[in-house]
Amino acid sequence: MPVKEPLRIWPSRTTGAGVGDPAACMDRSPGLPWFIHRFSDAQARLPWLRNSKDWPVGAIGFDFDGARFSHVGAWMTFEVMVTSFGHDKGAQNRIGALVHFIDVEGVRPPEAAGVLAAPAGVRDVVQATINCCRRRGRCSKACWPLSRKNG
Repeated sequence: MPVKEPLRIWPSRTTGAGVGDPAACMDRSPGLPWFIHRFSDAQARLPWLRNSKDWPVGAIGFDFDGARFSHVGAWMTFEVMVTSFGHDKGAQNRIGALVHFIDVEGVRPPEAAGVLAAPAGVRDVVQATINCCRRRGRCSKACWPLSRKNG
């Protein structure tokens, strides 16, 4: 049965296996916050908790053990929420398949290549900036790729 009531506080964890690995926390960043705001609760507040036991009274947690919305069997939290809110058709299912693939692999959706390339591109820009700063002995505007491109 789809969840219909407005839920105002949606905490999730900032720690765990996915720390520092965007693929390992795909449900939480950016997939679920976007889904919550777009399809479930436009007024949602999304606090990030260091300890999942510290969540606010009346809050509905997501993507940690004991949360109302978390992994169920082979489904990722995003897939659970899409189904719980009755959006398990069309684009949301395709996004769920993409989130699932990025988080735990399986069937590779066609969009996966582009989504996986984006963080790699950001990583490359950051690494190029760090390397420039090391070569110059300091970090100056000349080391920032966007400032070089734009003059």
